[in-house]
Parts: sequence; structure tokens; C-alpha cells
Amino acid sequence: MKWFKTIVYSGVLIAGLYVFLIMNSFSWRNLISEYSLLFLCAGLTFSFAHFSLKEQLQAFGDALGFSTLTVLKKNRDKDILIFKSLRDYTLLAGAAGSGIALIQLLSELDDMALLIKGGSLVLLSLLYPLLLRFFIISPLKINLDYQLNKNTWDVDYV
Repeated sequence: MKWFKTIVYSGVLIAGLYVFLIMNSFSWRNLISEYSLLFLCAGLTFSFAHFSLKEQLQAFGDALGFSTLTVLKKNRDKDILIFKSLRDYTLLAGAAGSGIALIQLLSELDDMALLIKGGSLVLLSLLYPLLLRFFIISPLKINLDYQLNKNTWDVDYV
């Protein structure tokens, strides 16, 4: 039931965003920057390079509640390390992307169109990792901590 509510709330959120974009004559294309997504993928690649695919899938399965308590306790340290590395490397990759975009922005101060494009690239390079961290990685880590501590909210929220 919990997953059904999550899917419904996500659908309502996406529909609201879609209506907002239509009412303001925007398209989905305005929210996507290929360069920013490239840096985000680079950060995820650095994080995933440290662990095997089996360990990563096990960590996500543990965070989503697919494992028993004994398996959770056995994999606890590795699961937390995976989520911390995901959190840190995505933010570092976003910061690197923003730094490169800022250099591009400062090199094109003559042309206003390139200035706006560079500014959006700086912001999107920071936005994507922050969204990934606070709306995907942190809730998964909090859910993992909650399942380990069962019915107590003694968890690390960041």
C-alpha cells in the first residue's frame, strides 16, 4: 500500500509540473541539460566503480525493504557506505560541472544569449545532484536506517 501511495503522489506531482509547463508555454526540453546530466552520470560512475553490481543491488534492495533483518544487519556497513559514496560523488560531480559552466559563462560575457545559456548550465549542474541527493538517495538511506532500527526514528537524516 505504501508503494501505491508513492506512485500516486509522484503521478500527481508530475501532472502538476506538466500543467505548469503548458500554462507557461514551456516544454520538458527547458528542464533538461545534456551537459549537466553528463556530469551527474560521471559522479554516479565514480560511486558505482567502488562496489560490485551485486553489492549495489543488495544495498538498494535492503533500502527498499526486500531483505530480512539478519541480512540487513550483515550488510549494514557496506550499504551505508554505498549510499554515502553516492551522496558525496554526485555532489562533487555537480560542483565540477558548475565550475566548468562558470568558466564558460565568464568567457562569454559579450554575448547575452550565451550568458543566459551558461547561467542555466551552472544552475542545472547543481540542481540535478541536489535533487538526486535529497529526493532519492537520502530517503533510501533513511528507510535503510529505519528498517535497521525498526520502529525507532534514531537515524542520520543527511
